[in-house]
Amino acid sequence: MLVAWCARPDDVIYGKLLAWDEGRSLKHESDIFDMLVFRYLEADPSLASTFDEAYLDAQAKSLGPDVEELWQSIKRAAQDEVQRSDTPRF
Repeated sequence: MLVAWCARPDDVIYGKLLAWDEGRSLKHESDIFDMLVFRYLEADPSLASTFDEAYLDAQAKSLGPDVEELWQSIKRAAQDEVQRSDTPRF
């Protein structure tokens, strides 16, 4: 039997917020945006029940105002993208 462990998307995003805080890389911003668009499109219904956005809100706030501002702006941008999207929801 093969067993695989995977990080939860919200934990990956938290790690990307930490990495962004250290180096301010646009790659982390882009990755977070893409993950949130996927989440907001509800492409994976099981993700909706496990994704903890409140946890990420709290973690971003604890990392400081720059990270919190980035997190909130990426969330707004991802929500706006989903609203504009012609892509059908899964």
